[in-house]
Amino acid sequence: MPLNTAAFQGESRVKLRSTAYLLGYLGVLPFYALALLTGSLPEPFADQALAALIGYAAVILSFMTGIHWGSGLSMGQAGRMVWSVIPALAAWLALLMPAVFALPLLVLSFILVWLADRGCGWPNWYSRLRFQLTFLVLLCLLGLWGYLAMQL
Repeated sequence: MPLNTAAFQGESRVKLRSTAYLLGYLGVLPFYALALLTGSLPEPFADQALAALIGYAAVILSFMTGIHWGSGLSMGQAGRMVWSVIPALAAWLALLMPAVFALPLLVLSFILVWLADRGCGWPNWYSRLRFQLTFLVLLCLLGLWGYLAMQL
């Protein structure tokens, strides 16, 4: 059974697309706000901002894998459902480790989710949006990881 893309068609297509773009880009803002706070606040507030960023990244990563679960369920692909759990578990593990290890784990996980996104058959605009958002998140996480590495 192919992915039902009816939700991406019809009268509400423009509203759906603009809502996805708005919510997607708003969802990137906390990454950058928390990264800036991590780099500019004194201890222990910087550590709290960093922990909040890692927690937020874990939540967003888990959210992103949820669409793969739903897609696997609707298409009758148990393998896709099983795969969708792996990045969510990696996100949970990132919450349990020091930031210097959590950030690269999150980076790798976001890349893997983006690679999986490419084979989903979603409309071009949605695939582009997922790429753009993932790219911005990766820039933030990699930049913060580099900043933390220089602090060691």
